[in-house]
Amino acid sequence: MTEQKTTNVSINMSGKNMIIAYVLWWFLGAIGVHRFYLGRVKSGVTMLLMAIVGAMTAAIMVGIPILMILGCWWLADAYFTQKMVGEENAKLGLSNSTLSVTQSSSSQAAAQ
Repeated sequence: MTEQKTTNVSINMSGKNMIIAYVLWWFLGAIGVHRFYLGRVKSGVTMLLMAIVGAMTAAIMVGIPILMILGCWWLADAYFTQKMVGEENAKLGLSNSTLSVTQSSSSQAAAQ
């Protein structure tokens, strides 16, 4: 008698997550955290510095235009975040893929 076992393993690799990117954009987007997550370090640092300088100089009216520009940038990122996630996943070479592993074993029953 021959017995055969088969084991299938499925692994889904999808790169950067769109939901995580938008949650970061919504809650921490004004300081550029979503851009750090998506590998846009230079623009993330720029947003962070604009938020710090704008907040520190808002009392003397210098920071108001900086914060307004930052707010417009934050709103524009509502549109661009989707594109950045797609670009980052393409750059990483990751897309939805499945890996299947099949294991077979056989045994014979000895008749006595």
